[in-house]
Amino acid sequence: MKKFLFTAFFIPVFVFSQTQQKCGNSQYLNKNKNLKTASEQTINDIYETIKTKTQSDTILKIPVVVHVVYENTQENINDSLILNQIEVLNRDYRRQNPDTINTRSVFDSLAVDTKIEFCLATTDPFGQPTSGITRTQTTETSFIDLSFNLDKVKSSTTGGKDAWPVDKYLNIWVCDLSINILGTNAPFVLGFAYPPVGAPNWPPGSTPTNQMFDGVVVHYEVFGENNPLSTLSFSGITITANKGRICVHEVGHYLGLRHIWGDGDCSQDDGILDTPKSDSQSDFQCDFTKNSCLDLPFDFPDMIENYMDYSSEDCQNSFTKGQKNIMRTSLETIRLPLISGSCSGGATNIEKENSFIKVYPNPSKGLININSDIKIEEIEGFSIEGKKLFYYKPNTKNTNINCKKITKGIIFIKIKNKKETILVKQIIK
Repeated sequence: MKKFLFTAFFIPVFVFSQTQQKCGNSQYLNKNKNLKTASEQTINDIYETIKTKTQSDTILKIPVVVHVVYENTQENINDSLILNQIEVLNRDYRRQNPDTINTRSVFDSLAVDTKIEFCLATTDPFGQPTSGITRTQTTETSFIDLSFNLDKVKSSTTGGKDAWPVDKYLNIWVCDLSINILGTNAPFVLGFAYPPVGAPNWPPGSTPTNQMFDGVVVHYEVFGENNPLSTLSFSGITITANKGRICVHEVGHYLGLRHIWGDGDCSQDDGILDTPKSDSQSDFQCDFTKNSCLDLPFDFPDMIENYMDYSSEDCQNSFTKGQKNIMRTSLETIRLPLISGSCSGGATNIEKENSFIKVYPNPSKGLININSDIKIEEIEGFSIEGKKLFYYKPNTKNTNINCKKITKGIIFIKIKNKKETILVKQIIK
């Protein structure tokens, strides 16, 4: 009898707790201590880079592939929802969402356009034209279980879909993340994403079990704006996530952002100065009176407007300057190869067709010439994994770089002068 009472008590509490779990990152990282340590160290390295790095203001474009993995017709969401989700990402990351007028005055000066954009990929890994959408039918009823394995959907061997090269595409998997308890289906989490991890530099066990698991996972009922399935009711609790901001939140993790409450009490922090401290997530509420921690010298309320809280989507509307710096630095360092992929028409995402900076020859046997109409301020080289290979401040119009000691293959060269910043995909042969 005691065992039955325990089970009857545990199940409703468990289901209730899932209604509050918008995002699975903290649980997953807490399970994998090595991965948590590695990702935190990577993000801390990004923080340190920001202190000395001049931020570019070029629009950074990320090619996206959406993998729809479905068991039934309802889970096989239509193209319109996918296109709409890309629009939502662009709208919210560019601060073009109409509800910016709801940002409270105390935070309005901190809210920014991140100048990050997203596009469905136009070329697949084999160089063929693509819609940027894949569809895979599966026999799996759900891609979550009590072991909290959120990577099953990312492999064809476990009923999912293999990733496209994770250094060239943001892979987003859309699938069923629900779990059945006493005949009631409830999403275990609504989404999950790996933060940037410097895979080549971390010891065994500190990265995802497979490097090709990098990316974002979103529950099919909350993908896209005005998804007709986005009102979720179970255990007497009803939540609505119909603005596509679950994906906005998860992509924030993918680009290096933590939850704004630092997954702890007032002694914890997300490491970003312009997001005030809080002692907990906002439980899908829009409580504008919430002020859970004392900030000095000015005591700010909790920033429930922020996409990285668990507040209701109705009150989420902004990223801050500090968050913008983290995400852009992530893209310009550890995730650098991503922003050199093709978004449309075969053009790269940073390099300008009418640039006054010329880099040649390409391919090169090692000696690379760089010419500019004005003095070159900085030259940085990165491997395809994002590892920095060299850094120069030539302060001249014309210079050359000797890459003969660099391993043959593709590298990326970032060149900056006072007028522009370009990124060049360079082949060393």
